[in-house]
Amino acid sequence: MGQMDSSALLPWIRIEKRDYEQLDVLVGSTAKHRNGEVVDYLVGELVRAEIVEDGGLPGSVVGMGSRVTFRDEGTGVKRTVTLVFPSEKARHADGVSVLTPVGAALIGLSESQSIAYRGADGRTRIITVMEVWPVGARTE
Repeated sequence: MGQMDSSALLPWIRIEKRDYEQLDVLVGSTAKHRNGEVVDYLVGELVRAEIVEDGGLPGSVVGMGSRVTFRDEGTGVKRTVTLVFPSEKARHADGVSVLTPVGAALIGLSESQSIAYRGADGRTRIITVMEVWPVGARTE
């Protein structure tokens, strides 16, 4: 099982060029040192993503640094997190690294989209993006 199970739901995703380039470097440099399954999943997401010019990502799409509220469809639990690079996690109380299963699943999703991924416990999870606040947007 080298690849995380996402065959159930593979929505169209978009990633800004600068985030794509940084993520590409990140997966290349961490592939040998991190959970290979998550890295493989993130690589798959990068391969299938539409790459948009910097500044061309709609505010309703999860990019690096975005705050996002999502619902776990299995439990109904909603969480609000900030999607970050691993080196930025300490700066955000609600930071979720893009190198975690849920972080890799969130990148590029739009509001109301759902995706299936394999959680840290090995079970398939489905999450739905409820709301996105782009980098620097206030959430009050």
